[in-house]
Amino acid sequence: MPDNIEDTISDSVLIALMGTTTINVLGFFLIVIQYLFNKDKST
Repeated sequence: MPDNIEDTISDSVLIALMGTTTINVLGFFLIVIQYLFNKDKST
């Protein structure tokens, strides 16, 4: 196991992983908010 993880992961891969993770988290919260505050199906 390398001591410094930055030596094994390139910058472009790190940026891609961070970007996709951010988009996935934001999308998940948007779906949850739309489900919780759905005014069309107020039961």
